Amino acid sequence: KRIVGLPGEKIQIKDGVLYIDGNAYKEEYPQISNPGLAEQQITLGKNEYFVLGDNRNNSKDSRYWGLLPDDYIVGIVKGILSSRDPYTGKRTFNRTRSL
Repeated sequence: KRIVGLPGEKIQIKDGVLYIDGNAYKEEYPQISNPGLAEQQITLGKNEYFVLGDNRNNSKDSRYWGLLPDDYIVGIVKGILSSRDPYTGKRTFNRTRSL
């Protein structure tokens, strides 16, 4: 699963598009066919994360089982090989955020 929503952010999926704090998140995945719990806007609380599977339309993730508490996260990102800004689509090397 990929973390797409951080504590304090507002998440919604409408018309097949993921929105983070009201901004459409550009990603190279098909439109999301079932928004699940994110059909209505969700505000993430302290230590809560929203995750989506890479296979967006065939994945059980936060849309189905809810928000992920931080103590369930065990992986650590060591590096990003290639990245694009989720809002502009431009290549970027400044996408890391502290958790």
